[in-house]
Amino acid sequence: MGNISKHEYYDCDICGTRCKKKSTLVQEGLRRCKRCYDTKPKVGPSKWAYGTGRANPLTTTAIYSPTIFSITAAGGITPSHSIASELTYSGDLELSNLPSSVVFGSSYYMKVVGSGGAIDIVADPQIANGRENDIIVLEGTSDTNTVTLDDGTGLSLTGSIVLGLNDRITLRFNGSTWVEINRYLEPVYN
Repeated sequence: MGNISKHEYYDCDICGTRCKKKSTLVQEGLRRCKRCYDTKPKVGPSKWAYGTGRANPLTTTAIYSPTIFSITAAGGITPSHSIASELTYSGDLELSNLPSSVVFGSSYYMKVVGSGGAIDIVADPQIANGRENDIIVLEGTSDTNTVTLDDGTGLSLTGSIVLGLNDRITLRFNGSTWVEINRYLEPVYN
């Protein structure tokens, strides 16, 4: 019989790192590795220290209550409040065809609300350009002051999205356009 793995593996929704299932946790609807997890787990004693994210007390931009960004139609969105530090690997590589360092993109998690009411972003681009492989997660915070993103003008979406309370969209910058990775729309109950 062949060697059967006892472990399930998952990709972190923030940085894309492949991890064993027991090394990941779900937070804010996203599966995260230890490095991308924002706060200590809420169950049982924790063996994890604070990560490199917003809740890290050692960073100069520690945010325990995430800022809610007020978005205007003409202003668009500028990625802010990184939750995954930029990482650089440098090591003694003996193979000449491998790079001596690797730089990973930054990840952002932004809570957004329409400024003074529901808005449909008309800025071009709707989200300011990032660097290749940057990831941004946008979460709506109001069912009244919603933020609408449309396909085009710097975005490649599967269709328009209206970000209401707890709705989220995850995008990756491919070097020229923010491309939709996934979206979550909060269920509406009557």
